[in-house]
Amino acid sequence: MNLEEYLEKNPKKFLIFDLDATILKLRLPWPEYIESIKNKLRTVDGSILERFYQKQISQSELQNEYSKKSGAMMSFIKTYTETFETQLSGYDVNRAIIDFIIHDNNHILYLWSSNTRETVNKVLTQENILEKFKTIVSATDVDFIKPNPEGFSHIYKEGVDLKDYLFIGDSKADREASESVGIDFFEVNYFRLIA
Repeated sequence: MNLEEYLEKNPKKFLIFDLDATILKLRLPWPEYIESIKNKLRTVDGSILERFYQKQISQSELQNEYSKKSGAMMSFIKTYTETFETQLSGYDVNRAIIDFIIHDNNHILYLWSSNTRETVNKVLTQENILEKFKTIVSATDVDFIKPNPEGFSHIYKEGVDLKDYLFIGDSKADREASESVGIDFFEVNYFRLIA
C-alpha cells in the first residue's frame, strides 16, 4: 500500500516526514560514525558503546545515552554529527514521496529528522521542497534525537487530536518515536527494496 492509498483509508490532517531513507537516501559513511570517536566514548562510559556493538541499542540510542551523560557530551555529539555530515557526497531520491510532497495541498507537512539542520536545509532546497514544510525539527533543534519523543513537542499543537497526525518514516527509531507520542506510523521501505 502506498501513502496515497493509506491516506484514503486513514484520513489525516498533519503529516510528519522523516528525511534519510524516507524522502531521500543520504550518501554518508554511517559505519564510520562511531569508529572515529569510539575511544572518547569508552572513556566516558564503555558500557554504552559495548551495548551498541552487541546490537542491543541503535546508533541513535547510543547518541542519546551519551548526550544524557552531561552537557559537554551533548555538545560534543552535536558538533561531531555536524562535522560528520559535511561528508555528504550526494543522495538518492524517493521520487514517489517527493512528488507527493510537491503536489500535496490537503495536509500540513512537517519534517522530523535526526540529521542536522544544515544537511536538511541543503537537500530539501536542492529538491525545491524546503518551503513545503511548516516546521522542520532537526538534530540541531533538539537535545535528543528519535526515538526520543522530544522532537514532537516542536510540532504538536495543544488541543489537536493525536489521531490527526501520521508519522512517515523508515526505521525502528521512527516507529518507536511515533508510538511514544501516540500517533500512527506509515513505514516507507523504498530504499530497502531497491538495495
